[in-house]
Amino acid sequence: MALSLLLERDTVVRTFGELFWFLRRKGFSFSISKVIDAYRALALIGLGDKGQVQEALALTLLSTREERERFDAVFCAYFDRVGERSVWDKLVALGFREEEMEEIREQFAMNDPSETAAAGSFALFLEGGAEFARLMQLGIVRRAEELRSLAQLGAVSERAADAIGVTTAIDALSNVGLYLRDRFGERGARAEELFRQELLLRKSEIRDELRGHANKAEARETQAETASDKNFADLDAAEYEEVRRAVRQLAERLRGGELVRRKRARAGKIDAHRTIRAALRTGGVPFRLYRLRKRRTPAKLVLLCDISDSVKAAATFMLQFVAASHDLFERVRSFVFVSEVGETSELFAKAPMKEAIARAFSGEVVPVVDNSNYGLALLRFHTREKRSLDRRTTLVVLGDGRSNYADAGIEVLASLRTRVKRIVWICPERRRHWGRADSAILKIATHCDAMLEAACASDLEGAMRELMRVSR
Repeated sequence: MALSLLLERDTVVRTFGELFWFLRRKGFSFSISKVIDAYRALALIGLGDKGQVQEALALTLLSTREERERFDAVFCAYFDRVGERSVWDKLVALGFREEEMEEIREQFAMNDPSETAAAGSFALFLEGGAEFARLMQLGIVRRAEELRSLAQLGAVSERAADAIGVTTAIDALSNVGLYLRDRFGERGARAEELFRQELLLRKSEIRDELRGHANKAEARETQAETASDKNFADLDAAEYEEVRRAVRQLAERLRGGELVRRKRARAGKIDAHRTIRAALRTGGVPFRLYRLRKRRTPAKLVLLCDISDSVKAAATFMLQFVAASHDLFERVRSFVFVSEVGETSELFAKAPMKEAIARAFSGEVVPVVDNSNYGLALLRFHTREKRSLDRRTTLVVLGDGRSNYADAGIEVLASLRTRVKRIVWICPERRRHWGRADSAILKIATHCDAMLEAACASDLEGAMRELMRVSR
């Protein structure tokens, strides 16, 4: 259809309204203000030149150059559809006059299935376009949630067609068909078939829309696991570096957020009662804000990190967490252990992160050739630090809890629990492996306030955020 023919105001608004809806369905995003700008641009340049209209819409609606090629394809596809003959145009081709088509419209109105269908009407289904697309989008949202593969497409699309009302419209067409055949003979039969094919086309559009949802669902299920979701031990060299950067960036984001939180905490909340009382005395001139400032005793954070070979891959990233913790919390002490325990507070506070981690693994702090011994390590930690632990202390242990069938230090952990405010244990193994073989993690969990899984970078991020929350 030539754009110069679209001169009536209602036709213009409907046509371009449908175009904007069509663009949104194809993944474009633009605000109402941009749509208003687009209409203003069209009012200035007119509709005589399709190329100018295309340029005007591209300039007012698009945000990036990368969208232009896709926009051009969608624009052309839409106006190709607009140029297609409507069902009423096809009736004219069958020899129907305007007064005869008005009779047919009256019959459709008398047999309109909208009272029995969930939504919709003959007119809406026969014309299709953006209005039907809107109805279809609303009608298949819940059905799309049922769809997990293309094998379900047929049954789900039938249920969607029933819910939208297309199936009911097809059934109701038989009543109109009786009138058409009786009133117009052979021409009526051909018109009935034309209407039936148009309604079946709506069912096909529903099926195609659901097929797109099914393809997306299958793509999500078969999508390769990202580095952030892979177990630390399964990372290759490139993924290892990717996760290392991600953990460092996370630490920087948390550090920035914590600095903002502390700044706001120092400023205090506005004391509305005191502020209003002071303003009443002076008539609001001058107006002074009074604030509530709570005295807060800084929490103490103590971290114990297993650096044995069995958790080395995870411990590398956990030590980055330890290093970041010295900047994230006001009072932090950190320790590493295998069977011996050594303090790394000064090391991580003064040395660069990469150097501090390398020195912790080198055996400089504790011997790293032994098997992990949680019972011995926790006992030595308890004996050495019990006087420094109090009810302001959050104790965080990073380890898999695999005791090599030796004492897991459950009694020592229970004693530590009576001294500190809380114990948070971060385990680098998947939860489904907890309690298997020499894992004592389920027994350990009975004496911890929180057990957090951190088998991959995504888990570790969640654990760090949870730790930030409970330690304030």
